Amino acid sequence: MGFTFAALFADIGKIEQTLNLPKGFIEGLMKDDDWSFIIRSHAVIETMITQMLVAKTSEKLSKTFERMQLSGGPVSKLNIAKDLELIDTNIIEVIRYFSKIRNSFVHSAKNLQASLLEYIKEDGDPEYSTISAKIARLISESPDNELIALIREQFRDSPKAVLGIVTLYILGTALFHIDPKERKVAENQTFVGVAILIFFLLVEIMKSDKEN
Repeated sequence: MGFTFAALFADIGKIEQTLNLPKGFIEGLMKDDDWSFIIRSHAVIETMITQMLVAKTSEKLSKTFERMQLSGGPVSKLNIAKDLELIDTNIIEVIRYFSKIRNSFVHSAKNLQASLLEYIKEDGDPEYSTISAKIARLISESPDNELIALIREQFRDSPKAVLGIVTLYILGTALFHIDPKERKVAENQTFVGVAILIFFLLVEIMKSDKEN
């Protein structure tokens, strides 16, 4: 089964159903201001990770996982997901970077008008270069320097677009573990093509928003 945009949006619909989100919620994230995008995307990612852990263990552990920290400390959702071989270290590092931005944004009222562009600029190298390489490894197990440079450039210029594709990737990965049928579909799709297509689609959306 090859990749189609119909299949992509069907998966987004399944993610929304899994999380009991209203139809169009995930698409709407890209239309949020930067503060709302980070806070809401991070919350959706954490909830999806929780659902994944419950699906792979027991419904009886639902409340336990809900109360557990996403990351940090010896016992966290990400550490358990890693131990269960549900997500790899690249995804974990990217989520932790996402959490770092989220924590920076949420802990001060002055950040309600926060800009991701300014955050990335102030964060500077080498951190966002390192994260760019981690994101490249989500697209390809052995990314070449050209792909890493491309993502680094787009991350610098359009961080919201890059984090948008990362959010979709993480949610999709969790869905594949929650629903075995989705994993079978994923194994027959060309992930590199899917990721790059969505990536540039989001970049163009962001450029269009700036022009308007």
